[in-house]
Amino acid sequence: MFYSSSDINDTFRMLHKYNINYILLHNIDNELPNKLKRGKDIDILVHPDCFDEFLKLMNILEYSELIHPHGKEAGWQFLYGMDTCHQFEHKKTGVQIDVYGQLATKSIDMDAWLPLDKSIQESVWRDKVWNDKYGWWQMDDKNLLVYLVTRSIFEKNEFTDGYIRAIEKLLYLLDDEKKDMADVTEKFHKIFFHFTPRLLKMLKDRDWKNIRKKYLSFDEY
Repeated sequence: MFYSSSDINDTFRMLHKYNINYILLHNIDNELPNKLKRGKDIDILVHPDCFDEFLKLMNILEYSELIHPHGKEAGWQFLYGMDTCHQFEHKKTGVQIDVYGQLATKSIDMDAWLPLDKSIQESVWRDKVWNDKYGWWQMDDKNLLVYLVTRSIFEKNEFTDGYIRAIEKLLYLLDDEKKDMADVTEKFHKIFFHFTPRLLKMLKDRDWKNIRKKYLSFDEY
C-alpha cells in the first residue's frame, strides 16, 4: 500500500510555504510521489542555516519525532561535528521524513555517521536543481552520482537493482569527452582517494558485484 500522492506533494508544498532550504536526497525508481510504500520515508537535506527553524516547524505542523534507528538515541555517533539526524511522522497522514543537516554516509566499521568533504557540502547547495514536473528541489546529477555510489558502498553494502538503475542514468558523466568528468573525478577523490581511478573504471564496466569488495581490499594508499 502506498502513501497518497497528494500527501507527498503537500509535504513539499509545506517546505516551500515556510521557506525551508532543502534538497531531496534521492528518488529511487521514481517512488515519489505516487509509489512510496507506507513505512518508507522521504530523505531530505536541510540547510544548517534553517535547521533549527525546520525542527520547530515539525512540531507546529503536527509531526511527531520518532526514535531514529540510526540516531543518537539508538547509540550511533556523529563524527567531525556532524549534527544528529531526525525522523518525523505526520500524525494524520503517516508520511515519514528522514532529515539530515549535512550530506553524510555511514562508517563501514562502526555505528557512526561521517560528513562528506566540505567542498561537496558546498556544491550540493550551490548546484541544486528545481524539478518543475514534481515541484521539489533535488541534487544535480554530478553530486547525485557521487552520493548514490558512496551510499551503495558504505551504507547499502551492495549495489541494489534500484541504485544500479539510478546510477546507470548518470554514467554519461564519466565520458572522457565530457567537461563534467574532471569535476566528478575530483568529488570521488575527496571520498575514495587513490582508489578513485579503479572505481571509475569499474563503474564504466558496470562491475557492480565487485566494486565494494575491491574497495575494502584496496591497499595502495
